[in-house]
Amino acid sequence: MLLGRIEKDGNRLPGAIEERKKLLYLNNEENYLFQIAEQAAIKAEEEGRLYDCILLYQLSEEYETVISLVIKLLGEFLVSIDINISIDDLLNKNNNNINNNVGNDSTFLSLKNDDINIISLSLKLIKLYNNSIEISNKVSIKSKEVLSVLLEIYEIRKEFNKYNPNLIKILNKLENLNLLPINFTRTIELEEIRKLSIEFNSINESIAKNIPNLLIISMKCISQLIFDLNQGLISESILIDSSNNSVLVNSTKDEKIIKLRQISRNLMIYSGMLQYKMPRNVYTTLINIEVNI
Repeated sequence: MLLGRIEKDGNRLPGAIEERKKLLYLNNEENYLFQIAEQAAIKAEEEGRLYDCILLYQLSEEYETVISLVIKLLGEFLVSIDINISIDDLLNKNNNNINNNVGNDSTFLSLKNDDINIISLSLKLIKLYNNSIEISNKVSIKSKEVLSVLLEIYEIRKEFNKYNPNLIKILNKLENLNLLPINFTRTIELEEIRKLSIEFNSINESIAKNIPNLLIISMKCISQLIFDLNQGLISESILIDSSNNSVLVNSTKDEKIIKLRQISRNLMIYSGMLQYKMPRNVYTTLINIEVNI
């Protein structure tokens, strides 16, 4: 390649221009190459070729721009997939095509546009940027946090779509995101919910787009847990997740149900505050779930 290539570890290898810099009489070939790559990236972005942008911006070492584009793509990808569809199953269906197209090429971002696995790309990127001090210093903490939150949303979706999902684990993860009014250890006041709804306006757009789906997932988990408790399918003495983190410890079945219903009410209050900022069908879906809680 003329401009170079990006290895799977994120390092840039010199291209033909850089290797022949003396023949081309380039005094500052690095800036020259970065300018070419950056202009090509801008052109690709204007034409909507976002995956080409990522590669070109990575070549020009515009790491903040790279992570911003990945955040945008990952956020749009997550929200575009129905919550009842397994993201991993969807991606695995494309694996054969990917393997056939790329062969043994393991370079960073080596896949064709249509075959890019945005989940895999995001995981590689956050690992690369966190492990490289040089790159990490050129990327804002906020951007890394946003990408991490989106990847956690993916993990929640992944667990939710399992044949036998750990509903408590999902609710724990949702609580830890601090995006929804979920708290198993204390009562959340109305003012806190109102504050969350105001903060929604300043949340990164890629995260905000996924909050409606998180609300539906939360309510579905609560609805199923209450059903399981009423049917005696869950131990009345304790509910634990796979990490052995206790939830609703040493409470009776009725106390558990009361707590879960309290959380569902908080979620519905929050949803009501946001209903005109979400797709029209979301609030209706939540109301239909609430009927069975």
